[in-house]
This record gives sequence, C-alpha cells and structure tokens, in this order.
Amino acid sequence: MSRRTRPRASSPQAPPSTGTDNDAGEVSSQDEIPFFNTTFSLHRISPLYIGAESLTPGRLRTLSGRLRDTLVGDVVRGVEVGLDGGDSTMGSAGALETVLIEWVSVDGLTGSGSGSGRKGLSLALQYENATSTALLLPSAESHDQDGDDKSVQLSLLLLRMPAPLKAIVINFLCSTFDCRVSSLRLSSRDLIQSWEGWIQDVGVSSSGPLAKDAVITLGFRNLAAENRARATDEETASAEDKEELGIKTIDIIIPGKGLRRFVAAGEALPADKDDEPFTAALAAYVKHHIALDIWHPAVHIARVACGGFVLSEGRIKIFLPDERDQSDSARREGVRRLVDKLVARATESASRTVDLG
Repeated sequence: MSRRTRPRASSPQAPPSTGTDNDAGEVSSQDEIPFFNTTFSLHRISPLYIGAESLTPGRLRTLSGRLRDTLVGDVVRGVEVGLDGGDSTMGSAGALETVLIEWVSVDGLTGSGSGSGRKGLSLALQYENATSTALLLPSAESHDQDGDDKSVQLSLLLLRMPAPLKAIVINFLCSTFDCRVSSLRLSSRDLIQSWEGWIQDVGVSSSGPLAKDAVITLGFRNLAAENRARATDEETASAEDKEELGIKTIDIIIPGKGLRRFVAAGEALPADKDDEPFTAALAAYVKHHIALDIWHPAVHIARVACGGFVLSEGRIKIFLPDERDQSDSARREGVRRLVDKLVARATESASRTVDLG
C-alpha cells in the first residue's frame, strides 16, 4: 500500500459525467497511477468473462461502486469480516474515499511510447492515508478489448495492497468475471532471461544513473529433506525431516563498473553461451572461486536486482528512469520488453492451468 496521493476522480457514488458512456475506448491519464518505484506481487489471471456488453466507462463505474460497497460493508460472500483486524497497515490507512476501475494505456503506463494501443485495467483504492493498486495487463499479441468477444485476456495481475485487501479484490475479480487468480512463481530461467534481456535491450553502464551494483541472490533447497518428506507419511515425518537446515540464500554483488567485464567474459565462452553471456560468466566465476555450481538442482536464482529493476520469484519493482539518463529511450523499451516477458509467462501459466481443468 503506497502513501496517499490526491484522488484524481470523484467517488463512484457521484453522478456520472455525460458524454463518455458510449466511448468504450476512453483511456485515463497515467499521471497518478503508481507503476514505477512500486513493489507489486505477481499473479496470473485467466480470461475475464464480460458477456455481451463491453467494459465501457459506464459499466466500469458500476463495477467500481460494487467493489466500494463490498469494501465499505466489509462483506464477502455473506460473511462479515474486519479489514483492519490485527493488520496495522489497514488500521492506519483511514477511511475509504474512492474506488476507481478504468482502462489505462499500457504504453502510457510504462512510458515506452511504442504506439501499440494496448489497454489494461487499473483498480485504484484511495484511502485517507494510502492508496492500493491493482493492474491487469494484456500480452503483446492481445486483440482490441472492445471487440465482439465475450471475454478479455489480461493475463498479468499486479497487486500493491495489504493481504486482507488483496484477498477481497481477488475474490471480487473472480466472482465478477468468472475467472481464476493464482500467484505467478518465476523460475530461475525466467529471472535469467529477464536479466539477460535487459542487458541486450538497455546494456550495462559504468557511469550515470544505471551504473548500479547488480545483486544476484542464490537460494538453496534441501533436496534430501524434500525427498524424505515425499517418501514418508506426513503424519509420521519427524521434525528433523521437515526442517530445512543450512544456508538459505547467498547474495552475489557485482560492482556496477564490473558488469561489462562479466558480459565480455561470457561472450568469449563457447557459442552455446552467447545468448546468456553474463550468467555464463557468473557461473564460471563462482564455480572457480568458491566451488559453487549455480546450475546444481539444489541451487536456484531467487532474485535479481540492478539499476533498472528488482525481480524475484513473486515480486517486481521497476525504477523510474532518471531524466539525466542519456539512454532513456532504450531503457523505456527495456521496461516494455521486461513487462511483456512477464505477461507472456503469466499467459502461458494461465493457459496451462485452464488446460489441466
């Protein structure tokens, strides 16, 4: 939940403005929608069933009112709940002021300027002292959401809100659009491809705003304990088997001035490593100096942090481009491609879930 910003629109309870209900393509300004410098949790969402009526501004205002009623009434599926029960974040948020669901331009949101015309949905919950946000983003191959289709595919769901509020918003989406929502867990391969793609699109700088240290976090799994747990009945498994002993993570910090050297060293390795030169060089360096094989099944890459973004198995934070950055256009293109990769991953996961029933 981010700090308070002034609401950019009136409450959904207010009378709707005229002359917009028939404009199904109306897209809001992205000036006050938090995207950069915001940590989002990653989720995948199946296609939204919208029926015969498209998601016009008028219909979105109606849905905003329904979500507001749910939040103010603190009622979910007929069961009364307390949003602030034991949650200090919700307790300090204050009263709910506005709920706004609207279409947003993906290009405007990410600042890419690619002219794709793609639109996503934004859910903004404005409290007295904080704002919670949900963003539903389409894939690069998505079709116009204002067509005749009775469903809309916005596969990537980004959430910035406390857990109690997150549960209610997810339940609202599922019940309203007959869809499924689940956490998007990124693999080591996903993190590597995102980082290597960023290097190809934006490059690595030894000076300027992007000249930051890169931090690669390695996580470790206790494979022996996991195998014992699978082979043993859960009720009879000992506490020792369930407890994972040993080192949890290791942070490998590469100084910003040394990033180019790693890329160059990786490019000098055999041809099959050319597509991931930085990771190949890092793997060789770590194995040589501390005898650690990052490709071992018990080792996984849990987090990548650099001057442009922080990406972990279930969260992302993209930093706002600096006005002093001379490679601003390349960086914004890198942001667009990074987001597109995440949407593609979410689309793939959502499709696989639907296929499995």
